[in-house]
Amino acid sequence: MQRHSGFTLLDMVIALAIAGILAALAIPSYQYFINKSRLQNIQLELLALQSEQEKYRLSHNTYAKLTALSVPASAHYRISFENVGPQSYKLVASNKQADAACAQVSIDHTFARHPLECWE
Repeated sequence: MQRHSGFTLLDMVIALAIAGILAALAIPSYQYFINKSRLQNIQLELLALQSEQEKYRLSHNTYAKLTALSVPASAHYRISFENVGPQSYKLVASNKQADAACAQVSIDHTFARHPLECWE
């Protein structure tokens, strides 16, 4: 009698079960780091816009409206300006995914960042 070498159906089922369990453990962690990376990128964009606002104010004695600055397009966040005037402004980035943590982050003319736990 000749013995055949190879994988049995049971071997394949066990391998697929192990791969499924590993994927179930890894995917949430991966998504957390992707969201954290996106949040850090938008924070850098807000800080760059804040720098542009201060530069604009030095030249024009008022803060710029949204149309006066080059606001980058983002696939995950929408950037808006609030309370823009000669003495104040607030830059707000809203996450397009409503269920995400830190759905809205902002920074204003006093360099106050909200919510603080999202800026750490």
